[in-house]
Amino acid sequence: MDAAEIPPPVVVEHLERMLQSDVFRNASRSSKLLRFLVEETLKGGADRLKDYTLGTEALGRDESFDPRTDPIARVEASRLRSKLELYYATQGRSDAVVIALPKGGYVPRFERRSAVADIAPVARDRRRWIGVAAAGAVAILVVALVWRQAEGDDAATAERRLEVTTPPTTDPVSLAISPDGEKLVFIASDGETPRLWLRPLSTTTAVPLQGTEHASLPFWSPDSRSVGFFADEQIKRIDIDSGRVEELRRAAVPGGATWNRDGVIVHAATVDNRLARVSADSGQVEDVTALAPGQTGHRAPHFLPDGEHFIYYAMGTADVRGIHVGSLTGDVSRRLFDADTPAVYTAEHLLYVHQGTLFARGFDPARLTVESEPIPIAGGVASGTRAGVAALSAAITGPIVFRTGDPGGRHQFVWFDRTGRELSRVGSPHTFGPSYASMSPDGRRLAVQRTDAGNTDVWLLDVERDTPIRFTTNPEADIAPLWSPDGTRIVFSSQRKGFQLYERAITADTATPLLESQGTKTATDWSRDGRFLLFRNMGTENSWDISAIRMEGDRKPFAVVRTKFEERDAQFSPDAQWIAYQSNDSGRFEVYIQPFDGGGERVRISADGGVQPRWRRDGRELFYLALDGRLVAVPITLPSANGRLEMGAAETLFLAPVASPHDVALRAYIVSDDGRRFLLDTIVEAQASPIVIILNWKAPVD
Repeated sequence: MDAAEIPPPVVVEHLERMLQSDVFRNASRSSKLLRFLVEETLKGGADRLKDYTLGTEALGRDESFDPRTDPIARVEASRLRSKLELYYATQGRSDAVVIALPKGGYVPRFERRSAVADIAPVARDRRRWIGVAAAGAVAILVVALVWRQAEGDDAATAERRLEVTTPPTTDPVSLAISPDGEKLVFIASDGETPRLWLRPLSTTTAVPLQGTEHASLPFWSPDSRSVGFFADEQIKRIDIDSGRVEELRRAAVPGGATWNRDGVIVHAATVDNRLARVSADSGQVEDVTALAPGQTGHRAPHFLPDGEHFIYYAMGTADVRGIHVGSLTGDVSRRLFDADTPAVYTAEHLLYVHQGTLFARGFDPARLTVESEPIPIAGGVASGTRAGVAALSAAITGPIVFRTGDPGGRHQFVWFDRTGRELSRVGSPHTFGPSYASMSPDGRRLAVQRTDAGNTDVWLLDVERDTPIRFTTNPEADIAPLWSPDGTRIVFSSQRKGFQLYERAITADTATPLLESQGTKTATDWSRDGRFLLFRNMGTENSWDISAIRMEGDRKPFAVVRTKFEERDAQFSPDAQWIAYQSNDSGRFEVYIQPFDGGGERVRISADGGVQPRWRRDGRELFYLALDGRLVAVPITLPSANGRLEMGAAETLFLAPVASPHDVALRAYIVSDDGRRFLLDTIVEAQASPIVIILNWKAPVD
């Protein structure tokens, strides 16, 4: 119907009322686009409504915008159509005027309600859905999808894009749709400890899953009744009906996993190693991939429909990185194509993200071959530092889900006093992931690890001027920096040869190898006299041990604490005669002190679990994080010759707003010399962008 048949003032009044609705109030981009389309049409500019005009005048692109490579106009128009359908199915159900945006164009239609036969038609195919908006008990704006079976109807199913708004989160990339397409899990915190939340798509609310605290990278069982996830350096599973949680396998760093119908889970125990298989009921672990020359690690596997083959992401040099296909028997291993993130499979297509755009490529799961060029689906999809995954999931034949926006919770360095009162902030909030910070001896600069444009490097941050400078530039990941006690050098771990130790002077242009041998290594502390460097290394029992290097002479490493258990994060006492560290030989992590030379008694410091010990500069107090995240202080009296170490009563200071205390890849806090202030790498909880659900996606037909 022509716009002239409804007076423009009536259309404008209706538009303003729509934009104040729950559907549009917090959807700034869709609101801006709708206003632009309506106003241009009313003033006679309908012929201007093309991709380029929308991109540059309504969606924030500059004049270099190219619609052929950037699908933002099509993506946002599709999202706007979904919001219009939702509005007229709920709050706008009785509105006298309807604004419609027909597919295939950007010119809106303005119609009287009586002229509209069906505002939100039910899609006809083997499945039908009804969109219902509601505010749930956890303040979630949801679209409840009620699936029904329809027989004998072969009409084409229309694509639908819906949005689910979730509570605040610190990990937007961790989400997964169930294989039956009926349930969604994601990470949310809502002011509390981050954990998994479950949203059945047939209901209007999401509920937290107890026992999944600090979870990440969830993955579903093939029957959609259990969810696997990474937490506390373990791969765990939770039964949805009973809530029972089981530990399956140790995994030092989350690297992604997938589960087939025979109960086999393929997973990455770390991101710099091979993929392995284990039974969902636990059992023997076997490698299923091998690192090829130039590869530094495999991660994020995803089973194909036959349950025998899987796709995965290989890190390494430009000629070997990208999406690969493998098999449980190990007889298939080849590269499919390069990509920025791992891929998932759905409806004979592989989905992945490149430079923020979600693409699909046709894929034959029987022949294991790529069948088409990339097809853009959506822009601005988040991808993060946690195993490099995108905020993306898909059922084999069902919905596609993803998030846009920031890849992870923002981090902020904050000084606190002993009561937990915030004193000041250092630098600006950032989305580069955990920083693994080390303070220079003069207190003026922080050495941190940051991931920028997919590459993790060491950066130096001036704490007063907030001016970061990139310190390393190697294309392989450089992590975990540590200042020398005289402030002239930095030691860090680099993936150039599998996370080995490198050293670089502040005034030098390049780094040199400090220690290259079998196993991953990370420096943890440097003695104040500069003579010894402590580091953790992966031992023969596939667990972390504590070793040291004499930084003078031949620089040969030697073992300090080596057992079949997990020991790490060792810290020198001020006189370098003692070390504090964490070990799980009691069944959980506890903090201990023992002589550096290993010749004396080991003393347990923590009472109910603890990690990340730190000394006060004078050695008279030791701090650690309890397993519930609280910062604890313990008075220490170091012995004189032949004496005994003595400890006072522990004092709980405050709850530290940092990442999971169990996380192996963090250095979450720094203690001031006098022990009165603490610089924390805090996680800033933020409102997450909605999860987008695409129903009935089909590749365009040429």
